[in-house]
Amino acid sequence: MAKEALLLFLKSLPPGCYFNIIGFGSSFEVLFPDGSREYAEDSLKAATELQQTMGADFGGTEILQPLRHIYDKPTLPTHIRQILLFTDGQVRNFAAVIELVKKNANNTRLFSFGIGEGASTSLVKGIARAGRGRAEFTKEGDRLQPLVVKTLKAAMQLAVTDLHLEWQLESGGSSDIVQLPKDLPPLFAGERLIIYAMALSDKVVLDGKVHLKGKIGERPLEFGLDVDSTKSIEDGSFSIHRLAAKAQIKQLQDAGKDENKAAIVLLSTAANVISCHTSMVGVDKHRKEKVSGDLIRKNIPVMRKSKLLMAKGTTHKSALGCSRAPATPPSTCRKSSLGLTLDKIRSAPASSGAFGFQRVPGSFQSELVAPESRAEPTYLSVVSLQKFSGEWELDKILAEIMKSPIEILEKAAPVKAQNVWATVLALCYLDVKFGDKRDEWEMVDRKARQWLDLQDRDGHTLDDLMAKARAVIDQL
Repeated sequence: MAKEALLLFLKSLPPGCYFNIIGFGSSFEVLFPDGSREYAEDSLKAATELQQTMGADFGGTEILQPLRHIYDKPTLPTHIRQILLFTDGQVRNFAAVIELVKKNANNTRLFSFGIGEGASTSLVKGIARAGRGRAEFTKEGDRLQPLVVKTLKAAMQLAVTDLHLEWQLESGGSSDIVQLPKDLPPLFAGERLIIYAMALSDKVVLDGKVHLKGKIGERPLEFGLDVDSTKSIEDGSFSIHRLAAKAQIKQLQDAGKDENKAAIVLLSTAANVISCHTSMVGVDKHRKEKVSGDLIRKNIPVMRKSKLLMAKGTTHKSALGCSRAPATPPSTCRKSSLGLTLDKIRSAPASSGAFGFQRVPGSFQSELVAPESRAEPTYLSVVSLQKFSGEWELDKILAEIMKSPIEILEKAAPVKAQNVWATVLALCYLDVKFGDKRDEWEMVDRKARQWLDLQDRDGHTLDDLMAKARAVIDQL
């Protein structure tokens, strides 16, 4: 899954960007030690060769040192550096990692992926918040490719940044309002932003206006909202209060300061919301006896590819409450993590990240060889043949994937340029055979179409060429 996602990522990058790949675990290894290289045919070839020999076992999960290596490299004046970080484990130096990411958030955005059940939720979400990016998670059986493309698209678009709220209350007292989260994250297309406001005094009346301000690039953006306290909603279960408390707990946890522990515990127990220092415990109401004895740590194995059977039976009634939890020893880190680094031109910011890898000579058949031994080609068989510029060549490998003699494809060409015809054929083949996975190869399609727009098509429109290619493919 990770190898396929890396190949799709590499083929989806646009010309004009710079990129690098860092594999990390107990140690780390860099594809281009001198820094990110421009996306070109030679750098893409080096990256795909690594992808073909990549393994998923690189030791533990040591993120801090590879991140320092990235941040120590100067950013290019004309480019924005962004990181895509993939991990399936946990780290012991959580606070140091968050602090490092937050320190460099002004010149580097970070997007994170948690892979599998062993990925630390607090780590994946925490570094994304600190790095002004966003977090994604996959569980066993999920496809990573759509999330990679989704995140790459977000990284290449201009986000709404410098978001902040301004209150204009009729009674004044805006200084007595606490906003959660205090620092608002960048907002990407299709995302929601939830902000909580807590009044510190009963004298504060929430009547007036609130303005949400930010900017896209250098263009200012503002939204206004009327606030009327008479239209407030009664919430007898205090669900909104608990959500606000959870947001405040996250903010305190991300700060990584020991002095915040008391405040976290107080908030957690008051709002009945778990935290890193508290946990839910079952209270036996049937026996009405106090629980005594020392706490015992038990490691519960994660079930994989199995059904959970629940037997009906008689149980004691229980109630859930929030209490302080004992300090637990660091858990054993899961092996391997992935990541990539990429710098993109400022007019279209892109991303950077890290993929964990280990060279295993001869353990993986290249996607670039003729697929005689394969049962059925996948869309990645076609994608792997695309050049960095977005074009395809009309060769025997592409013809064999389409299950056609190359002579038939050449004879059907309505344009002189063979690479133009090959590119149109490849796009049409992807659409006909793998249209259900368009969300995974759409950026490959976009890059190809941008290349086609710059080519001499002998007077044909792109729609005309696509129709002719469809007629050829339908006859194969």
